[in-house]
Amino acid sequence: MVNPICLTISSRGATLLLAIIIISALTLFGMSLVNLTLSRVSSVDLEVEKVKALYIAEAGIAKSLNELKKGIDADGDGIGVIKEAQFAEGVFEVTYNPAMFTFTSVGRVNKTQRAVQLKCVGG
Repeated sequence: MVNPICLTISSRGATLLLAIIIISALTLFGMSLVNLTLSRVSSVDLEVEKVKALYIAEAGIAKSLNELKKGIDADGDGIGVIKEAQFAEGVFEVTYNPAMFTFTSVGRVNKTQRAVQLKCVGG
């Protein structure tokens, strides 16, 4: 005959072991969800910086075209050329090649950089 006290202690130990395994599995699952969430957040932040840098580079092209249209070199570095200038949350820099009628603008936000080139053709 089986002693009822031994059976109770044995089933309590098994239940405790099962509870520890379940809690460990849930903890690992939770940690992986947190890791995935943080990874996605940093990925979204990087994408937002890329879009901001692109828009800032486009703003540089617009400013350069405005200089060329008005024929006024406000900053004294050549019409269409803009040295590093602050705009919104970043900076842009524009170079202008009058021989090829090409504008190249680089926008930077933090460490993210995007470039836009505008080549004007036609008459």
